[in-house]
Amino acid sequence: MARIEHRRVVRPLTRGRVTRDDDDPAGDPADDELDVDGAAAARRGPLATLDNLTWLGWASGGIAIGWLIIQLRPLFHAGAFAEPERLDDVVAVVRAVSSAAALALPAALERGAAKAWQRAPWLYRAAVFLALSQVATIVLDQLRERFLADVDLGDPTQPIVLVFAFASLAPAIATIGGMWALSDGLWDLGARPSRLLLRLVGGAALLITLLTYIPFLNQAISAEALLVSALNVLRIAVSLGVIAITAVAGTHLVAGAFGRRAPRVAWILAGIAGAAYLLGTFARAATGVPLPQDVLVPLFYAVFVLNAAAPVVLLLSFIAGLARSASIPVPARRLVARWVRYPAA
Repeated sequence: MARIEHRRVVRPLTRGRVTRDDDDPAGDPADDELDVDGAAAARRGPLATLDNLTWLGWASGGIAIGWLIIQLRPLFHAGAFAEPERLDDVVAVVRAVSSAAALALPAALERGAAKAWQRAPWLYRAAVFLALSQVATIVLDQLRERFLADVDLGDPTQPIVLVFAFASLAPAIATIGGMWALSDGLWDLGARPSRLLLRLVGGAALLITLLTYIPFLNQAISAEALLVSALNVLRIAVSLGVIAITAVAGTHLVAGAFGRRAPRVAWILAGIAGAAYLLGTFARAATGVPLPQDVLVPLFYAVFVLNAAAPVVLLLSFIAGLARSASIPVPARRLVARWVRYPAA
């Protein structure tokens, strides 16, 4: 009786290679996924990468397209972009494109890389959380316009107002979760700025914003209305959390654009998105500083454009294959025993 041991991978056979050498940051991960992202997909046509989409990706893309059409539908008339309402129409278009881009982030990530939920799980969670934040924003806006139009939302004595006030924190909380996951996902992909730099950037954004809140704390906190004061403090804390984590995530994105990471186009777009997040965060904090009107109005428009451009550029980065910087996890190898009976000599 003889015992023969050999090593083998206990997993289904896959077409092409699914891993790459992590010691070669310049290598193009797309070459390692010949079954979906590489030459085979190119031979099948430009729409072949749509096979990467799961049900969540299809739902995300479908909702984004539908919402974009709904938002742009009021502009389909002869007087659109005429001189009296041109600025309002442009703002509506920018806002519609930005919200649709946020909704489509999971679909974009799946389209850019096969099995994105496996190879970049934190990045995938970030896309889902940011999309949910936009969904929550849309739902709250529709509730306010359709069912609470006749309700004075500034009256805290009405229970419906307090319920709506607490529910309005959902988009900001989802944004915090999405930005936190985005930071962790980018760290896993190699975008690792120094922790000191992250603390400095996040702390500076938080401190500047907090200083602009100080003059209004007397109005937000009152001993006679403890519930309203608690709600205001919670709002301030969540707002500061959004600003700090957005600045940190933007720093990760900008740091990832430097170096030789591939796909290069995806990382360059990620760096542009990070710059938009950073500039938008600090510009938003600057709007709370007493400034002349001729400076404050352009600053508000700059904040609007930067905040609207960031998810659009991040969407393009996901489509370009940002998640392909990571390899598909390969199951661990284990010993498999094989017994061979020798014939009698």
